[in-house]
Amino acid sequence: MRLFVTTLLTVVVPFCAGGAQSIDPDKLIGRWSGTGTFYNAELRQKVDSVPFVLHIERDRSGTGRVAGVALQGVQMKATRHYVEVRAKLERPIASDPAFAKNWLVLVVTALDDSTAEAEFHLKSNSIYDLRMREGRVTLARAP
Repeated sequence: MRLFVTTLLTVVVPFCAGGAQSIDPDKLIGRWSGTGTFYNAELRQKVDSVPFVLHIERDRSGTGRVAGVALQGVQMKATRHYVEVRAKLERPIASDPAFAKNWLVLVVTALDDSTAEAEFHLKSNSIYDLRMREGRVTLARAP
C-alpha cells in the first residue's frame, strides 16, 4: 500500500503542478494599492475591508501599509508558481485580540501589468501559525 501511495504521488503531483503558470516577479515592481477581505465571516464583521498599499523596488525590497499599519523589512521572493511578499507589521492591524498578529505574508497567485491577485496571511511569526488570519486581496498598479 505504501508503495502504491508513493508511486501515485510521484506521478500525479508533478502532472497536476505542470499546468500551473509561473509568475514573472519583475511585474510586481512598482506601486500597488487595493482592498482585501477576510475569508472568515466573523473577522469580516470586525474589520469590513483591509486597505493595502505596497511599493516593491527593483532589489525586491519594499515599503507599504496594511490597514494603515506600516510594513517593515518588506522582501519579495519568487517561487515556481507564485510570488511571496513577507513583512513585519509595525503593530496589529486592529485592537481586537483576534488581530494580534505581527507578520504579513502576501501570496501573489495571478499577476499582469495592471492587476495582482493575492492571498494574505496575518501571522504571529514568519514561518507557521496555526491560527493565522487569511483573506484575499486584489491590487491595482498605482499611477
